[in-house]
Amino acid sequence: MIFVITGNVKCGKTTLVREIVEKLRGIKLRGFVTPSIFDGGRVVGYIAEVLPVNKRFLLVSTEGKGERIGRFVVLEEGKKRLISEVTSLEGDFFVFDEFGPLELRGGGLVKLFDEFLNSGNSGIVVVRSRILKDFLDLIKQPNRIFHAERISAEEVVNEIKNLFKGG
Repeated sequence: MIFVITGNVKCGKTTLVREIVEKLRGIKLRGFVTPSIFDGGRVVGYIAEVLPVNKRFLLVSTEGKGERIGRFVVLEEGKKRLISEVTSLEGDFFVFDEFGPLELRGGGLVKLFDEFLNSGNSGIVVVRSRILKDFLDLIKQPNRIFHAERISAEEVVNEIKNLFKGG
């Protein structure tokens, strides 16, 4: 089961996922969240935070070497490190923040995402509303969609725990 957290830009998707992860005690997870880096109220990059080990490093910036998406660059070194860190972990539940237009085109972290899907494990994937339909068409797997603006972490956690209990 894929638990999709969706919403518009800056609506709190990553914040919600972090709250969910904090409440998922007893479930062995692996993955990452990508909190924003702000400068004067403007997003200038994203940090990769590897879960559950909380290693942090720069993943996306406005300049550097890597794949460009809009005004941002997915840094080559950050991407390599994230893939290495996450694939070295074991877990029954994955967290992928976020699947975006770059991944839809076969770039970015799509190989890591494919590994998660092929593992047969359930997980959380953050997807912006504007590409949600394309994402769902791509994955073709059972899913449950949660709108970040309309759901609490506790409600999502309860559904995830019910899945693990077989409910």
